[in-house]
Amino acid sequence: MSPAFIKGVADNLPKAAVTFDKFHAVKIINEAVDQVRRAEQKTKAALLRGTRYIWLRNPANLSERQKATLDSLPTHHLKTARAYQIRLAFQDLYQQPSTQTATAFLKKWYFWATHCRLDPMIEAARTVKRHWDGILRWFDSKIANGLIEGVNSLVQAAKPKPAAIARCETSRPSSISSPASSTSGCRLSARYPHRTARNHKSRLLLNFRLENQQTDHIYFDDFPINYI
Repeated sequence: MSPAFIKGVADNLPKAAVTFDKFHAVKIINEAVDQVRRAEQKTKAALLRGTRYIWLRNPANLSERQKATLDSLPTHHLKTARAYQIRLAFQDLYQQPSTQTATAFLKKWYFWATHCRLDPMIEAARTVKRHWDGILRWFDSKIANGLIEGVNSLVQAAKPKPAAIARCETSRPSSISSPASSTSGCRLSARYPHRTARNHKSRLLLNFRLENQQTDHIYFDDFPINYI
């Protein structure tokens, strides 16, 4: 829902119609609810401390302990509770049977959200207004990028992790001193060899002291790092 994404689509795919899926739309409202909670917690810490995830979850997903905590709060007097109700109402948008009913529902929600006197919720409602057509287009396209993001996560997990073996070689083992070992042929794993090359002491925790100004080598794959 970023301006850069919208502009990129308009420039490169001028005939494409953008759909904003409900996950990203609800995320905007969730972030606004959390901002209201953080601001109110400054003056009502005793009531709101430790309740963050209560306001970010749906009632059906609350644990028994969280339900008991929510029931014990004076919700009629909490700004956070008011923001929470606005969030739940926004989620009801996606239960509407058609684009027409969804449009009417969203108009009523927008009026409520912009008159709630909670600045984060008002700003979130204005963000929804700026993306109005793309949010309502979901009722026609039913497009969601959850599957694409799931596939992408599998691709990222399948990528080989950068790894290397540091193999320290020396012609004079007695001239090398290490905190862990002073023998030659030691093998130390390095997860990020390209970073290790720039900062070997902090990355590999190697603390070699070579006597008599003799040069030694640590090899990462095919390129050497000289230690003098």
